[in-house]
Amino acid sequence: MAIKLKNILNEEPLNEGPSTEEKRIAMLAVRKQAKYRNVDLESAIQDQINALMDLQRDIKRGKKIK
Repeated sequence: MAIKLKNILNEEPLNEGPSTEEKRIAMLAVRKQAKYRNVDLESAIQDQINALMDLQRDIKRGKKIK
């Protein structure tokens, strides 16, 4: 029994899809960036993805994010 519980605790957590609210917030950011930079939504989405990946790397390195 202990082995099974240990294996369950060490497994990767299940990744859930984004909620409607999370997608709404992301779209607000995309629209703001598209308007500010005068680019299409596809470009703004890719810019947001790149920015979020940079933030993720910074957090993993222990950098404080404001």
